Amino acid sequence: MIAVLKRWIGHNPFLKIMALIIGIVVWIIASRWVYETSTLIVPVELKLAEGMTVTGITPAKVTVTLEYPRESHNLIEEGKGELKLIHDLTGNRTPGRINFELQAADLTRPARFRVVSVSPSRVTAEIDRLAEKVLPVKVVYRGTPRGGYRLAGQRVIPPEVRVPGPATILEEMTEIKTEPVNIMGREITFDTSAVLSPLSRISPGEEQRVTVIVILRPELQQRSFEGIGVDFLKDFGSSDDVQVVPREVNLHLKGPTSAMEALTVGDLRVYIDIVGLKPGTWELPLHTAFPAGVILDRADPDIIKVTIEPGPADLLGSGTVIK
Repeated sequence: MIAVLKRWIGHNPFLKIMALIIGIVVWIIASRWVYETSTLIVPVELKLAEGMTVTGITPAKVTVTLEYPRESHNLIEEGKGELKLIHDLTGNRTPGRINFELQAADLTRPARFRVVSVSPSRVTAEIDRLAEKVLPVKVVYRGTPRGGYRLAGQRVIPPEVRVPGPATILEEMTEIKTEPVNIMGREITFDTSAVLSPLSRISPGEEQRVTVIVILRPELQQRSFEGIGVDFLKDFGSSDDVQVVPREVNLHLKGPTSAMEALTVGDLRVYIDIVGLKPGTWELPLHTAFPAGVILDRADPDIIKVTIEPGPADLLGSGTVIK
């Protein structure tokens, strides 16, 4: 057998060597035809030890070049060959900055997919301990209500939440914000579910929600009235003489536009209450009565000096009795 092989090799050796070279070249070319190459952008994920979290990854995504059989090309196009780049850091329990190299083994991929390169391969991650803190909720709004209406208040249920997250971030936080609640063009009080903003976009964790009751009211217009006479409310049948200083006040009011535009001096009632007071000098707060929706912003002055002097039993007094 060996003698036969020697005779075969010795017969036309040049042709046999050429045939071997041609075969190798054909195999290389054929292998290139069978396999295709694609370049993809893949996010970097980390597998961490329990009680640890990630606050930053640089770069957050890397470029991965793959070779795969031509018949698997549809997996890439249709997204069926899902690729995940997950680096294992479960052995690290120390907060701080970590540098590491990405390996082909970090990429989960379909069978017969080969990793040609990962660029960049060096990644820096910021690791922190996972903690919890109870924080009040601050509602963030987007847009403005319909013209003529305003944001008058809100109610958050619950008003405080227990927030998990990186210890160093939580330590400095005094509140947790919501994702923006849209009030554009709204005019009626409504309630909605609001998502709390994650502490880290890299590792957002489980979504947390609160209920927000958004209170909308008509826009308030301001209007002032000067020289409004002060009346007084006194005991029925009293004959005491009442002196009021000052006799007139200036009022600064606010209320819905429709109510303020229709408001007249005759709609305003300003008085002091002297029912049950004995003769003497008193400083009393001003009382007011206005149409529905109109409220007092301030009165100038808002304290009235009253002097009550006893009068004849058959006199009714010089003041006005308000019933």
